[in-house]
Amino acid sequence: MSPRTKKTVLVAIVLSGLPLVGGLWAYRASQRVPAFYAKAIGAPPDVQHARGAALERRALELHNQTRRRGRWELDVTADQLNGWLAADLPRKFPGLPPPDLLDPRVAIDEDRLLFACRHQGARFSTVISLTIEVGMAETPNTVFLRLVKARAGLLPLPLKRVLDQIKTAAQQTDLALRWAQQDGDPVALLSVAPARDRRPAKQIVLESLRLAPNRLVLSGRTDNRKPLLSDRNKAHSHLSDSDGIEKNHAVQR
Repeated sequence: MSPRTKKTVLVAIVLSGLPLVGGLWAYRASQRVPAFYAKAIGAPPDVQHARGAALERRALELHNQTRRRGRWELDVTADQLNGWLAADLPRKFPGLPPPDLLDPRVAIDEDRLLFACRHQGARFSTVISLTIEVGMAETPNTVFLRLVKARAGLLPLPLKRVLDQIKTAAQQTDLALRWAQQDGDPVALLSVAPARDRRPAKQIVLESLRLAPNRLVLSGRTDNRKPLLSDRNKAHSHLSDSDGIEKNHAVQR
């Protein structure tokens, strides 16, 4: 075999092996697990139960605070959220998340929320992770969640597939979600005020949402409800609110 022929054969072998190498790299990349997820998923069950119970107590305290006029605050950690996701979510909300999405966990940074869960497909599994910017929207009592990145392991994941799962979960839990866009990224606008307050003399106002490493803090106040507007004023207020909804697709920074 001439040197030229040997070179041609070698090039052919290398080229034929590229798809296999690329496929192997993609598979290995899809199996990478975010460090925060590996740590959170490895917490012992008794620790998860204790952390979940701590979150339940904080939620009950918040409920009692908001029933009285004055200021209130909710301060929780990512560990408590993860404990609740592990110990309480499957029991209190069966069917959430969907059957192919298992073991959701979160991490909290200074300006964003990290979310991850295991996707169990028919052929292989991977860990899906989302990077989410969180803050207060311009619309009162509304939080924005801007999805800036989605990955399966290390591989980029189309956001449309993720959005479909989120919308399905929101419908099952009756979350008041609206959708907008910010610089091409999907933004979920979540109303955190009760649609119908059973205590007509009170109104709950969310004033602040702060993220810190491993910590989420919500604060606000409960006021006496203002007198109802006249029918004429209601009509003008309705037009103003509708116009505001269109403008408030932008989020505060």
